[in-house]
Amino acid sequence: MKREPDPPSATGTHRIPTAGQLTCHAAVIDSQVRTSSVAERFEQQPALPGVIVLAGGKLLGLIPRARFLERLSHKFWPELFLPRPVSQVTEVLRPDPLQVNEDCSIAEASHLAMQRPGDAVFEPIVVHRRDGSFELLDVHTLMVEQTRLLEIFNQQAQTERVTAEAANESKSRFLANMSHEIRTPLTAIIGFGEELLDPALSATQRSESVDLIVRNGKHLLELVNEILDLSKIEAGRLDVELVPVSVREMVNDVIAALRIRAKEKHLDLRVDYATAIPDRIRTDPTRIRQILMNLLGNALKFTEAGSVTVTIRMKQQVESLQLATEGTLLDFDVTDTGIGIAERDISKLFQPFTQADVTTTRRFGGTGLGLTISRRLAELLGGGLTVRSEVGVGSTFTVSIATGPLLDVRLLDQRTLLQSEARTLTVLQPEQQTLTARVLLVDDAPDNRLLVSRILQKYGAIVETAENGRDGADKAWLARAEGQPFDVVLMDMQMPVLDGFGATRELRSRGYELPIVALTANAQPVDLQRCQDAGCDAHAAKPIDRVALLRTINELTQRATSAPLADETESPPGSVAAQSAEPLVGAESEKPDVEDGDEEDTTSSAAVDRTKALHRMGGSIDLVREVAGLVIELLPAWLAEMERNLQTGDFTNLKRLAHTLKTSADNVGASALAETAWQLESHLRESRIDKVEQLLQLLTQHAAPTLSELEEWLAETAGAVGL
Repeated sequence: MKREPDPPSATGTHRIPTAGQLTCHAAVIDSQVRTSSVAERFEQQPALPGVIVLAGGKLLGLIPRARFLERLSHKFWPELFLPRPVSQVTEVLRPDPLQVNEDCSIAEASHLAMQRPGDAVFEPIVVHRRDGSFELLDVHTLMVEQTRLLEIFNQQAQTERVTAEAANESKSRFLANMSHEIRTPLTAIIGFGEELLDPALSATQRSESVDLIVRNGKHLLELVNEILDLSKIEAGRLDVELVPVSVREMVNDVIAALRIRAKEKHLDLRVDYATAIPDRIRTDPTRIRQILMNLLGNALKFTEAGSVTVTIRMKQQVESLQLATEGTLLDFDVTDTGIGIAERDISKLFQPFTQADVTTTRRFGGTGLGLTISRRLAELLGGGLTVRSEVGVGSTFTVSIATGPLLDVRLLDQRTLLQSEARTLTVLQPEQQTLTARVLLVDDAPDNRLLVSRILQKYGAIVETAENGRDGADKAWLARAEGQPFDVVLMDMQMPVLDGFGATRELRSRGYELPIVALTANAQPVDLQRCQDAGCDAHAAKPIDRVALLRTINELTQRATSAPLADETESPPGSVAAQSAEPLVGAESEKPDVEDGDEEDTTSSAAVDRTKALHRMGGSIDLVREVAGLVIELLPAWLAEMERNLQTGDFTNLKRLAHTLKTSADNVGASALAETAWQLESHLRESRIDKVEQLLQLLTQHAAPTLSELEEWLAETAGAVGL
């Protein structure tokens, strides 16, 4: 009896992964029957490749057809053996056949068959079934199937090769384009940075140079973030954080950020509400802003005249949001009157490293990653991204976002929304913003305290400082008890004596209800969650983003003053944190902000990057001098204490000092020193002490030229006028 092969699959190929799924023969005979019955069976079944001989249900051997018929042609052989039992013939022919389990792969079975002696290569193979039975597989059937599978494999390999070549070509085009995109802002950064070294520059020229450096630096950061985001998405490591967020405020923030660019091109940038929308939805505001910034940025880039409009509407309009227990989709249409996209090019838009055509790339620039990232982010947020366009008329990109459950959420009608939008579109620029707040800054790094204090004081805040969590918690509680509480506490999370997490938890447990903002370089979701769990209301990333920090402080203080203070005995710990402001986006890790190449080459000839330091200080040479002076004063003492910590095995304090040194070095543009301090801190954080002594020696080596160049810079700028 034959086993029929599996039917062809939908692609036209057989699903035959194992030897047991090929055509097999149930050719079994008992060892005690006469050999003549074997001859009769071969005569009746011309396709039978042989018979399996069993003795008491166990495999005794195999009689191959070709070998049996060849022996029948010998003189006297028929007369001697045909009348005898099969067992005697088996001993003469092939008593030890090749055996495989039915799950044996085609390739493995073929390999085993071809390894047999030359006179046995084409003999059949015994297949063991799971139920203990035996069947016979013709080796020719096996070889034919192996050949067919090899052909399929070769075809697949050819297809994959063509696909890989196309992908490589696409990535090569991307790299060439990315090289141009990166070199353009780098050229400006380096050029204007070198100009700042000219002492003959006027204050106005210095300010213009710093402004151009900052602008190009931000553009460069956007390029790097796009690449990192795509890598995370493809690796499945990009997380989204679903929190309550105001749709109006989120859209107005994006519009305000792009209004200057629209004004420069004389374009009308506006928001329209096609339906009523919920007051708040549950989503990731950072990722939606990223999507809208990309779509609106593209619309402004590709539009020379006319307008760019964001139209917001509910996908499924409901009379009452009380009925929308599962939520719905919110659509954002970004419509422009730009150059439009040809139908044949629309399919390319969402492919990584690809733009509609090379002429578009040459004319307008860009990496070809933004739309790919935006679509995948929209999908992560429960929606999607589509486009419709007409060449010469314009384009509309529609991003859909899941709202999350809408129970107990207010429904805002179109009239209310449009009035609110008109009132909030006028947003102050950073230079126009003011702070009317008392701020407590808790940070163990003296240069950080100086830098952040100067930033906040510049905009009108009254700032007091503390250098560890113990001191900070005591000052915050005492000020509250005396009836003069701080409007907001900026809390560094890594400090000696008591860290920011412990200080925040202590304040919340005692009933402290005023805003606390975490200052940390850690911006991973797990780190943000840890800050929130401790009781922080928001997160400000290091290096400090002045605009974001000012906005966060204003939002938190306005919210705190608009709500009456709860009675101390009734206020649950961390009650303000339950209404936390959205976390700010910052660095992805604690690694210092180094220029390209610093990470692998920490022996650069320039120990201090002056352009980077000026950027850190907002272009103020006075602030540079103050921070640099502190580093010159404290660095030798830090290194000496770190050496003592190594000798005594106090790795906890050594890690803290490495963290402090990393931040301070980064502030003054000492990238090599900051990078080495970061490596030391990373090793200590992971309890790897094998290279601690070596890294500490490297820190000392980097410290000498850093101190020398800082002192030289201070001498050169002794008479400079602060910007």
